[in-house]
Amino acid sequence: MFASTIGSLHFWHLLTRLGEAQILLPAALLAALVMLRHPDARPLAVWWMALLGVAALVTTASKVAFIGWGIGWPELNFTGISGHAMFASAVYPLLLGTLASNAPSWGRHLAIVAGYALAILIAGSRVVVGAHSVSEVLAGLLVGGTVSVAALAWARGDTSKILFVISGVLTVCFSLGVRGAMRRRDRTRLRNWHLSAFN
Repeated sequence: MFASTIGSLHFWHLLTRLGEAQILLPAALLAALVMLRHPDARPLAVWWMALLGVAALVTTASKVAFIGWGIGWPELNFTGISGHAMFASAVYPLLLGTLASNAPSWGRHLAIVAGYALAILIAGSRVVVGAHSVSEVLAGLLVGGTVSVAALAWARGDTSKILFVISGVLTVCFSLGVRGAMRRRDRTRLRNWHLSAFN
């Protein structure tokens, strides 16, 4: 029983490494370079890299906001977007789809679904190893999933879906940021009130 538990934890620790930026950023750049070799795929490569850059900035900003100013959501145990979950869901679907570019249509679709499944497993591993809360990995999946869904929609020429998805995620992120900032402001006011009351 103990050995199986140790083996399970070892599996999750190995799996969680697949979401590291040191692995996924070079992989994404390599896939984008492959796309750039094909004129039809060049706009997709540029769009994907641009969105991935924005997602990385949003993820970093959420962490800096908590570390620097304590902006978070205590009720949800949210202190910042999971970078592993974000990168996994932003990169793996398109990476596997690119690797299966010469396969039949059903093969490419299966590769993309496998990419999302792997991203979900990596996000879950962050909770199992104690690196993130459920809310943080869900936020990572949301932001990263937006990147890959928008890029895939761009490839299909479905611009209305792109605008809908991006606007929805921006609304959620903005709401979380405002709520976290308001809660920090309220805590600061309460602390200042206590200090003035006892001085």
